[in-house]
Amino acid sequence: MRADGAPMYEDIHDSATVLVGRFRNENALCSLAPKLHFAWLHPFYVVLDGMANQHRVFKLHGGAQGFLLATNVAEPDADHAATMFAFAQQLMRVAQLIRVPGQAPLDLALAMDSGPLASGLLGKTSLTYQVVGRAFEVARELAGGQADACLMVADGLRRALPEEAAEALIPMGGVQLRCSPEAAVFVYTVPPCTTPPPHNTAPATPPLAAALPDRACLAPMVPKLMPPVAGPANQAGSSNSCCACGCGNVHADALLARAAGLKDGSAA
Repeated sequence: MRADGAPMYEDIHDSATVLVGRFRNENALCSLAPKLHFAWLHPFYVVLDGMANQHRVFKLHGGAQGFLLATNVAEPDADHAATMFAFAQQLMRVAQLIRVPGQAPLDLALAMDSGPLASGLLGKTSLTYQVVGRAFEVARELAGGQADACLMVADGLRRALPEEAAEALIPMGGVQLRCSPEAAVFVYTVPPCTTPPPHNTAPATPPLAAALPDRACLAPMVPKLMPPVAGPANQAGSSNSCCACGCGNVHADALLARAAGLKDGSAA
């Protein structure tokens, strides 16, 4: 905080895009011992950070319940809506390769909106960088709602997208949000938005040994998102294994490489 009491840093953005992500099957994560929970979260955020760097998207927050990203905030991006939209679509594809304890696919809810924002550092010690504005509140409420769609685009983001991308979106209808009491917010999704199995399909007592190997691997890379099968198919060097340990799982660096391939369109 400066001597005059003003924030150390503050900026106003005429238009920016925010994405709020939430782990919808977080019960499978919260039931873990703290050490195992952290061991799952860390490689996930390594992958998320790598993807954000690829797309030049800025991560503002990441935690046990979810994450917040923005574009045209930390650095200028005239195409901020399209940048975030492309990032979100890639993230949904990568999420289907990631398992939570119990071997269910990671079930993400991603919600995005565009509009004016203010950003800056709050407080004077242990400073945190934050964004505020209607677009953030819309995305936050949508991500925390009960909609079945895995990717939700609010009308503010749709208006900021290139015409071809905007016209391809599927309308989901209007929803009344606390942050917009005067009018319903119209929401769209992508065709198709492949929703992972419901979060309540994971067993109450997940097989942690299978879900979290000693080396804290991420997702088994197997067809149709099925758990790895014991036997020769999961031995080192097989198509279902990314590493010499033969665990049948994909480590963070390998999953990040696969994410780069998805972005380039070169992945199988």
